[in-house]
Amino acid sequence: MAEPTFTYDPTTLREVADDPEAARTFADGVLAHYRSCSDDPREQGQITPVLIQWLRISGQTSRAEEVARTAFIRAGGALALDSLESGESAWFTPTLDQIPAALRLATALQWNDELDESKSALAAQIFDGCVQFLTHLLDASDAPDPHHQQLLAFTLQHRGKLRLQLGDVFGALRDTNLGLSLRIESNAPTDQVSSSQYAVNSIVHLIERDIEEHVNRAGATIETETFAAGDRSGYGAVNGKSRIGPWLFWFKSGRIKAAGEYRNDQLHGPWVWFREQGGLLQEGSFEENLQEGHWVRYHPNGRLLDQGEFHRGDKIGRWEHHSADGRLIKTTNHKIKKRK
Repeated sequence: MAEPTFTYDPTTLREVADDPEAARTFADGVLAHYRSCSDDPREQGQITPVLIQWLRISGQTSRAEEVARTAFIRAGGALALDSLESGESAWFTPTLDQIPAALRLATALQWNDELDESKSALAAQIFDGCVQFLTHLLDASDAPDPHHQQLLAFTLQHRGKLRLQLGDVFGALRDTNLGLSLRIESNAPTDQVSSSQYAVNSIVHLIERDIEEHVNRAGATIETETFAAGDRSGYGAVNGKSRIGPWLFWFKSGRIKAAGEYRNDQLHGPWVWFREQGGLLQEGSFEENLQEGHWVRYHPNGRLLDQGEFHRGDKIGRWEHHSADGRLIKTTNHKIKKRK
């Protein structure tokens, strides 16, 4: 039976079957084959990726999770899964070989969270662990492996979908735009690059729609800032002369430069800045125009530059500073400043 086709929902980035009945029939057929070779784990393993995807797309999300759990356990993930679900551990550290099965499980959990929100929390833990493992693997290499870059891009794109589902639109933009950059840098297949570009464009459109809705609620107006050539450099809402709500900024090339929110013309909440090629420049949060909480800056090659905490615009506590080749070169400690 030929594999059915699907498109993506631009508001959720989830796959949607072009023919739901054909999707169900195909998924049931693959499931029957999967069950018929229960004494051949290798054959089941080859079937598993397609089976999980089409069980999800056809609405059989509990079955998708069941198959994904089995595959992850066969990949050696039983202890890690028990530890996460029991609350014994809050962090997942995979092996490289476990990552494909872990990502399929995280995606299946995300799709099957309608009656149990803890599934999305577990999915987030798995995604976060995979992102950290792959980031460290790439940072430790003098010549990044394109396969590892593409695996990280895949992980970021799917974590971005989860963040979008949970309402973290700027986190979703951060992950998908970084994934796009990795796919371009690693010369990923055209369909992968197109998928990442579609995800970024869809999230930008959702933010633009939120800006327009914010204008309607606040009685404000849309402001489009432009470069000299006429291409837009910024887009958001203004109330009088004050920026309010979500804002987007671009480079002249059309790539996203920054995204975040304003409150009465002051930066407020999470913000993210990108380099022109799509890599991260810095990210963190503001309260009334002052940096607050955890902040991270990155070298041009994507490796960590420094990270630490802010309080009311001042660095506090322990800060780590890294060289462009990934070495920790120094730490600094900052005391909370007394304000008059």
